[in-house]
Amino acid sequence: MLNEPYLLELLNALFTSTCSWLVHIASSSFDYNQKSDGEEQMNILKKLPLTSEPNRQLSYIPEFIMENIIDYLKFLGRYNTQVFQSIGSSINEYVNLILVFMGDMNRLRNPHLRATLAEALEIILPNEHEKTNRIINNLYTETMFQEYPLIEHLPCALLDVFVSIELTGQAVAFEQKFSYRRPMYDILEYLWKFDKHREPIKKLASYAERHIDDAEAPLFLRFINLLMNDANFLLDEALTYMARLRADQEAKEHGEWNEKPEKQRQELENAFQHTGRIARYMNIMGIKTVNI
Repeated sequence: MLNEPYLLELLNALFTSTCSWLVHIASSSFDYNQKSDGEEQMNILKKLPLTSEPNRQLSYIPEFIMENIIDYLKFLGRYNTQVFQSIGSSINEYVNLILVFMGDMNRLRNPHLRATLAEALEIILPNEHEKTNRIINNLYTETMFQEYPLIEHLPCALLDVFVSIELTGQAVAFEQKFSYRRPMYDILEYLWKFDKHREPIKKLASYAERHIDDAEAPLFLRFINLLMNDANFLLDEALTYMARLRADQEAKEHGEWNEKPEKQRQELENAFQHTGRIARYMNIMGIKTVNI
């Protein structure tokens, strides 16, 4: 059984150790000519972003190792949120991993993986509302988001991955980017409640204002531009789908569907339900985007 406590405990031990190892590799510089005289010491993360050249050893690590960690957190978020209450400080290792890799395209080039790290972070996010994929009233994580070392780097990392999924050579499917950005909206909304996280965003905004004419647009300016484009697209699509729903609803009420064969009526009904779901999704995402 996947929800067996002992199995989850072992998995947590495996994945937190893996997180520590990945962060160690990411923050290490590797010299092929250097010989080790003893046991290698694990690096302690002291500063972000990492400015050293990426360790070439990262290129030898298969992506499924990171995917397994993300899938484990998403599994807990959906089926066993109580586990987070018991693993306590182990959450630190997951947060370290997210802080190091989510905003660093040099150490994690796959934009899908970087975006799904935001999904994993959303699972850890404290929330007062009862939702199935969140920890409820977890004081430990609430404190962590305010006092954890280097957590102030989180807003910048979020904006970076938000923007990077649209960069040339890192593009993802057009519709898929909205599912990636949904958890980012929730995280940014939560972080905005705290001065510690508002200040870095304000600094990015001030920098963008001063450098608005630069050849390479500042990060915050690109973020705002994409945010406005997304809002316009989502709200326009929502109106289009709602207009289509209204036309289909009127045709149904006027009995036009009754003249069709049964199979075609069923197809029309399925299409009507599908259009309704898309319209609802576009409205929800449009409102979330505008609220940011």
